[in-house]
Amino acid sequence: MMVHFLRGFIFFLKLTILVVLGVLLSQHPGEAHLTWFGYRIDMSMGIMLAGVLFGFATILLIAGAWRSLWRLPIIWAERRNARRIRKGQAALLEGLSAIAAGEFQEARRLAKRAITLNAQQPLNLLLSAQSAYMSGRFEESNAHFLQMSKNSETAFLGLRGLILQAHHTNNWEQMRQLLQEAMTMRPKSPWVLQQLLELDLRLSAFDKASMIVEQMQLRQLITKPESRRRQALIHWMKAEAAEIAGDEGLFVQTAASAHYEAPEISTIAVGLAKYYHKIGKTSKAQKILMSGYAHCPHPDFSAQLLALNPEGNTLDHYREVEKLVEGAPNHPESLYILAKAALAAKLWGQSRHYLTLLKSIQYTQRVCRGLAEVEEAEKPHQANQAHEWLEKATTAPADPTWVCGSCHITLPIWHPICPSCEGFDQVSWQTPGASYPNTSPKEAMPLLG
Repeated sequence: MMVHFLRGFIFFLKLTILVVLGVLLSQHPGEAHLTWFGYRIDMSMGIMLAGVLFGFATILLIAGAWRSLWRLPIIWAERRNARRIRKGQAALLEGLSAIAAGEFQEARRLAKRAITLNAQQPLNLLLSAQSAYMSGRFEESNAHFLQMSKNSETAFLGLRGLILQAHHTNNWEQMRQLLQEAMTMRPKSPWVLQQLLELDLRLSAFDKASMIVEQMQLRQLITKPESRRRQALIHWMKAEAAEIAGDEGLFVQTAASAHYEAPEISTIAVGLAKYYHKIGKTSKAQKILMSGYAHCPHPDFSAQLLALNPEGNTLDHYREVEKLVEGAPNHPESLYILAKAALAAKLWGQSRHYLTLLKSIQYTQRVCRGLAEVEEAEKPHQANQAHEWLEKATTAPADPTWVCGSCHITLPIWHPICPSCEGFDQVSWQTPGASYPNTSPKEAMPLLG
């Protein structure tokens, strides 16, 4: 509002000045005399001023036209350069789309075109490096990533590419050096810390890995429960290494620490329980299994619990399982192991009851197979119903199993590091999906993946 007022005020001020000058010249016209090359020209002051203004305007018009004519080649060159930049940007975007579509040769062609059209665009190097990497030209991509790392605008992108290429070639020492350089550049980067963590675990540098987890928690990149779980996994990996080396003292110390930090991980609890059972501390082994199952029910707990009492009969085992699941009697895993224990104890009605309950909660292949076993055991001369359940099992959803949350591969046992994609703390107990793409690290794109 104030701006419009000021503009109006200035306009009326100028108009007032022009009116005053017009009135002044009309009342006092005056005379002007111009003598040039023997000629004398007489005129009023108003006509002279009008002539001066017209001449000044004509000079400005001619000067502007001349300046535009003089700049015409420059304007044409600027417009031509702008068109080349737009075409280069379009080639860059098409090339990145080609990489996403897996058309790596097309991406290489577009990368060359983008550089030809707009050599000053730093992201052209990214496209060239990506396309070369995906085409298996690792020396060429390494050169592009190295060039990117020397440019302040693309330095981190270049380092990331070099880091993942070092990982691809198993050059762990170079990878560590590059990660330290990346850490200096971006000290709060979760990706850099995660890469350092996985590298230390790969090289069995467990103490360094533990320190990195502490840094991640201090920088609020992970929560305290996540930190405790990761520390537990590191302790367990250290315990496994100690067990292989025959160091029982270090094994029990680190395994106990792992179980304390993450009692819900069945593999850790079962491993520690096996050790205590082996040295005659069966009651302690039972407490570990009971505590672990209460935190996270899993069939491994019941299998190991029954292994602690090999001389017990099937009815004793059923009672032990009943005691195990007291804290979570309606959990799907509780219903399943109760059904299995009841079947082994020839309690057909109890087994069918638990399987029926499980069917209403989590209908999978194991329910169908279990009901088939019950029908076959209870009615050995009437196989029709058992066959029907076995047929249903072929089309029922898959049973819960260990699944990697990163590459989605299914595994027979739990691993702290996925053996397929090398993801840390990615394996969990769940019902697998119908189908997942299994992308290995070598196939993953270094920057865009």
